[in-house]
Amino acid sequence: MDKEELNDKLLDLWESVKEVAEKVWEETVDRAYDLWDSFKRLDKRIQIAIIAGLGLIVLLAILIPIIYTPKLDIIAVQNTAGLLGEGNYITVKNNSRKNLTDINLIVDDKYIYYLEKLGAGDQVKVLNREFYYRQENNQFGDVVGKDFVGEKLKVISPQGEAELMLVEKKGWFR
Repeated sequence: MDKEELNDKLLDLWESVKEVAEKVWEETVDRAYDLWDSFKRLDKRIQIAIIAGLGLIVLLAILIPIIYTPKLDIIAVQNTAGLLGEGNYITVKNNSRKNLTDINLIVDDKYIYYLEKLGAGDQVKVLNREFYYRQENNQFGDVVGKDFVGEKLKVISPQGEAELMLVEKKGWFR
């Protein structure tokens, strides 16, 4: 098959796809007009009830995700001992059976860190100095670059949220 034959076959395929799309569009528009005509012939009270019901469904579809945010099964501990010279760090463990993706760790509403993925049962250690300064709308500023001790950790993911108090785990001799 040469280039011209292939081009002709692709053009024929495109024409047939356009014809099918036109037929589907016409049928959809015809059915929508039929439904609209049927709706207009209904009693006004029934029309109002249908509109109110649809409005309620749309309102619930908008409000439920806003109001209900699932809680993540996550634990975290903060190590401030620095025995190995690595500095302060936070260990976050996913106790759920689901993988978490696109995770933001926010400490004391001042510092932010991004994790791409945290598998089910996995844990990750993040050095405090690797956090970024948090700006408006969870934007990332400059790297902190120094150790700090946090009090609250907020974990935000599309799968849910969790807010934790950071427990300070100290070294053996403190």
